[in-house]
Amino acid sequence: MIPANVGQAVNFYQPDGIIHGRPAIRAADPDRTEIVGNFRFDYSAHPIHCDGYPWFDRVLVKAHTEIECDPKVWNQVESLIYSKLPPETRDTATK
Repeated sequence: MIPANVGQAVNFYQPDGIIHGRPAIRAADPDRTEIVGNFRFDYSAHPIHCDGYPWFDRVLVKAHTEIECDPKVWNQVESLIYSKLPPETRDTATK
């Protein structure tokens, strides 16, 4: 549940492992909070290698760690942020 003091929220989650996300987030007050999306990532067929993480993260919470170091996730985060900025701010930020 996303509290009413949040203007927009997005959910990136993976369904596997001990630490996994929820498939959907909801707004406590839909009139005040926009749910931008719920995006599922599954690494069972195409694992992500997270060499910079400690061995226990890569073994014990593998799927959770994979979503943290997946460049597709971060590219989508960046794209969503830029899509919400006014054009003049967006142009300045990319220079």
